[in-house]
Amino acid sequence: MKIVTYNMHGKKETRWTEMIRQYDPDIILAQETYDKGIPEPRLWRKVKDSGGWGTAIYSKTGAITALTIPQCEGWVVGAALTGQNWSTPDGQPLSVFNIHATPDSEFGKGYVKAINGALKALASYQKRNPATSLIIGGDFNLKTIGFNYAEQSEREREDEAAIITSLERDFGLVSAWTLSHPGEKLPPTLLWGRDPVTQKSLEFHCDFIFVPAAWRDRILSCDILTKQECADQSDHSPVLAAFR
Repeated sequence: MKIVTYNMHGKKETRWTEMIRQYDPDIILAQETYDKGIPEPRLWRKVKDSGGWGTAIYSKTGAITALTIPQCEGWVVGAALTGQNWSTPDGQPLSVFNIHATPDSEFGKGYVKAINGALKALASYQKRNPATSLIIGGDFNLKTIGFNYAEQSEREREDEAAIITSLERDFGLVSAWTLSHPGEKLPPTLLWGRDPVTQKSLEFHCDFIFVPAAWRDRILSCDILTKQECADQSDHSPVLAAFR
C-alpha cells in the first residue's frame, strides 16, 4: 500500500494523471487542488474563501464514503475506504483524514488552534469507531518541528511539538517518516522565502502522514520527493510512504 500527501499549491493544472502514472499510489491526500481532473473514486471539498481550490482524498480502488467532521468543512476531509484491492497491515477497516490547516478557523486564529480543534473533533470520531484503523495526513503548516526559525517563540515551539505528542498519545499514530527514518533529522517539505531575522532560507517540515504505531513492522519506505520527481510545480514536496 502506497500513500502520498501533496500540497499542489492551487495550480489549475495539477497533473493528477502524471502523479498516478509515475508513483501508482493507493491513496492520495491532496491540498490546494481544484475539483477538475481528479480521477474517481475521490472525495473533494472546497475550502471557504480559497478562490476555488480545496482538499481531496483519492483512492485507487474500492469506494469512498465521506466522513464529516463538525466545524472543519473543506480544510479537514475525511473518508471511510472500503472494497480496496489491498488490506491494512492490521486487517482493520480504514478511515482517512486529510488536514490542510488554516490560520483562521472556527477554533480560533493560528495553525496550532486549528489543528488542536480538529484533533479534538477527530478524537470524538475515533472514540465512536474504535475498531477502525486511522490515518491522519496533510499539510499541518507547522513551522518549528526540527528547525530553528528565529521568529518563533519558545511557547510556539512547545505548542507545535505538543501536536505530535497528542497524535501519539491520543490516537496511537506515528509519522511515517519517523518510522522509516528513526533518529534522523526531519527533512524540509516546504521551502518558503527567507527568515526576516537571519535571512536564511525558510525550510519547514509541515507535510505529514501519520499511521498506526502497529504498522511499525510493515513500513517499507517514506520519501520526500524532490522538485524534479514531483508531478507539479509547487512550493511543497510530496511525501510518499509505502507499506507491506
